[in-house]
Amino acid sequence: MKVFNFDVEFASQAKELNGQVPAGYIDKTVCGCGLTTVGLESEYNTVIAVPTTDLVNNKVSQYPNERCSYKILGVTGETDESEIIYYVGNSKPYKIIVTYDSINKVIPYLDNAHLIIDESNMLLSYASMKAHSKKGGIDVINNLLNVAEQYKDSVSFISATPLPKDYFGKEWVNNLEDVKMYWSNTIKVRPILLQRTYVKRALMYEVIEPIMTNGSVTLGDRTFSKCIIYYNSVKAVRDIIAELEIPLEDVAIKCGDSLINDFKINGLNRLDNCKKLPKFTFVTSSGFSGSDLYDAEAMNVVVSNTGKNWQLIDLSTDLKQAISRQRIKTNPNYDRFVFIYDTSVFSVTEEALLDNITMTKKHALDICEGLNDGKDSILYNEKFLPFVNNVNGVWEFNEILYNSEVYFITKVRKDYTAGFSLMDKLEGGIVVEAKPIKNPLSFTCIAEKYEQSLTSEVEWTTAELATDYYKLIHQYYTITGEVSFNSKYVKNKVENHGDFGEIKAECSKYFVTGNRYSNKDIKNTLQKIYDELGLKRKAKGTDLLQIFKELKPVKVRGERYYEIIRK
Repeated sequence: MKVFNFDVEFASQAKELNGQVPAGYIDKTVCGCGLTTVGLESEYNTVIAVPTTDLVNNKVSQYPNERCSYKILGVTGETDESEIIYYVGNSKPYKIIVTYDSINKVIPYLDNAHLIIDESNMLLSYASMKAHSKKGGIDVINNLLNVAEQYKDSVSFISATPLPKDYFGKEWVNNLEDVKMYWSNTIKVRPILLQRTYVKRALMYEVIEPIMTNGSVTLGDRTFSKCIIYYNSVKAVRDIIAELEIPLEDVAIKCGDSLINDFKINGLNRLDNCKKLPKFTFVTSSGFSGSDLYDAEAMNVVVSNTGKNWQLIDLSTDLKQAISRQRIKTNPNYDRFVFIYDTSVFSVTEEALLDNITMTKKHALDICEGLNDGKDSILYNEKFLPFVNNVNGVWEFNEILYNSEVYFITKVRKDYTAGFSLMDKLEGGIVVEAKPIKNPLSFTCIAEKYEQSLTSEVEWTTAELATDYYKLIHQYYTITGEVSFNSKYVKNKVENHGDFGEIKAECSKYFVTGNRYSNKDIKNTLQKIYDELGLKRKAKGTDLLQIFKELKPVKVRGERYYEIIRK
């Protein structure tokens, strides 16, 4: 292992690095130390792969600046090949930041550049998220690793919260040199702990509502009037804003750029200025890593919900990444964060989950064997398709996806199982005991009043009628003629009446299975549909990938087309 001990604040100030990011598997130990900046501002050609479009835009927007005159090229699904050719031909050195999904677009330029895999802690979570997204028969993360393998002697994996290399299932990754960086001037960040049965309710009535009513809230040893809230549910964020009637000018959300998200947040402001935050800034998982936020007073608030796998915060990676997004160290709350979490007993045991994933691996291996023996019909077992890849005509088991599932079961969930003391994990924290919360706008209260209104006259308040709960209960009653007190059941019953189903239906009118459509035609048609539905979104050709199950990209005389394979 190579070890660096720095007595400076930023990597760019470290003489030991000589203006270069070292090769290897790097544990930089702290977020915001500027190691990626070293790569972007060095005198060498550099290609940096990152998980999200938001990260691409975040970095590109910071250059040129007073330190560096380089223009950075961001490469995403919307970037055309001609843009890359022109940029590289006119830039010395060239600096490219590319999403994991689009790494193939920059392969021609890697032989003469230093490849950096940034936010490498995200590779496991993205292995699961991107398992259905194939590039020439192989999923996005395995494709990225296959590309990186060609440059294994010089590639750099960077993270402040690196994963054990064994989870990648790649011998060449295990053989990368470990690099660890220590910094003498780090600040210890300690938690204010709120263990609650209902984390969403705690966030609403112990943090947000007091700020709205009193101008500030006191939790533990801190009083604050502004917060950055890390909560991985766009729908929950929208529901909170509606139920508490938070003025839209006081809210912004930072979430993934997708058609589905645009429908969910329609009417809400996306965060477009990371140095000018509103009173309540909501950040979903796409902003947990790499994004830079700047505020002189905001408190970080992290919400973890064991009831939803995707809302469960990994204490070893996600938590540290989230609380490091706010970059201003003079913020009086820089050394504190509020952590709202529950430790409910999981309904499915670890043993059962491991048995299930082991069986899935066995079936996927059987599928690979069958496909390699020419039994093509076996391919249509869709449950197992994410676990198989076609690499140069040979079907292989998706080891990294399997390992990501094992990591979640044996590591992430285990931190929240019954009997676990979070204080052991997050030392030096302040525990805030729960207080009774009266919530007349809860689902149960609204449902009880709605049922009463069917047989007697009741007086509804403006706040009650404005809640999503009232609308949901009324819609359910319109469909079934009944009132139910099971909120999950009610939501499931009416979900097919949502906005996204409407856009799928509209698109089916315009796009025909078997036909090919140019990128330009797709964008024009989608924009027309968005405008008619009142959706504030600029149409992209890649939006169609989120609407239809299977598209085939083709090029005709240099122009990109998509053929509708399956709706």
